[in-house]
Amino acid sequence: MAGGDDKFTITVMVGSQRFTPTVDRSEEELYRKAAEYINAKIATWRNKTSKLTEIQNVSLVAYEIALELMKTREDHQEFLSGMEKLNELLDSKK
Repeated sequence: MAGGDDKFTITVMVGSQRFTPTVDRSEEELYRKAAEYINAKIATWRNKTSKLTEIQNVSLVAYEIALELMKTREDHQEFLSGMEKLNELLDSKK
């Protein structure tokens, strides 16, 4: 690739949709794992609630992943707050 450009196009399936993002080579595996993660969740919801349409299924997956992200952010913030308190305690002992 010209100029050391380390991007290329991959093809991933998310549900029944084909996507072709251009990604850094170093992030290819991350993109593929994300698609696999979403597809596994779609399959789980499809098995639980076969009466839902594909768009409803995908919407539930998006909602579930958003909840996971929000919980992770909260946990991360709690961890950072705890680290700050620990640093303050250590600084006060100097």
